[in-house]
Amino acid sequence: MGSMENSLSSLSVYGFLEADGENSRQTIEYMGYPINDVPVGVSGGGSGGTILLFLNSLTLGDTAILSTVGGLGGSYGGGGGGGGRIHFEWAYIPTGDEYLPVANVKGE
Repeated sequence: MGSMENSLSSLSVYGFLEADGENSRQTIEYMGYPINDVPVGVSGGGSGGTILLFLNSLTLGDTAILSTVGGLGGSYGGGGGGGGRIHFEWAYIPTGDEYLPVANVKGE
């Protein structure tokens, strides 16, 4: 969201902002109808994506979630997808002799 030339002045997230990878599918279709729990080989989970934010200010609600996790692998040997990344480009970072934190983060 935003760009290096035109960063967002502020962004507020009170729900979910996700770029998660998909889980391995354990359902196949036959003539358009799903057939559940059939071994479909060794498919793996999808990789998590990227959330790229160019902004001045970010506000997260108490239950907000930013997520780029990889998807789950198949139960017949497929591996899970790798995690993605969340990248912040902050505009107008103050400079000088005194340290001013740009972000305070807590979470998992």
